[in-house]
Amino acid sequence: MGTVPERLDLTVENLLAVDFKAISHTRVYALDILKCVGIGFDMGEKRSNHTVYNVNYHFVWCPKYRHTILDSIEDSLEAIFRDVCDEYGYEILSLHISPDHVHLFLSAHP
Repeated sequence: MGTVPERLDLTVENLLAVDFKAISHTRVYALDILKCVGIGFDMGEKRSNHTVYNVNYHFVWCPKYRHTILDSIEDSLEAIFRDVCDEYGYEILSLHISPDHVHLFLSAHP
């Protein structure tokens, strides 16, 4: 196998020549490797008249002292999140309501 390069140029030739076990201390971004190899995947870009964008937000909300109070209002809380997102044109990518916290991952326009 190849040696550890000072700078990791992600071309197919360099990628195949790198001994990844030897560069465990180096940051290798999986996204760059996948792009280099040519594995295609959808990045979720959205388009408007003059922009191409992909704006995602991850919100985590928990009640004071992380009390477990969200079980009783889970359905209404989800409905409120969905209504607000529909009103503003946001797309809910993931919504998880636990008894003591909420994870909301959404996509929004700029």
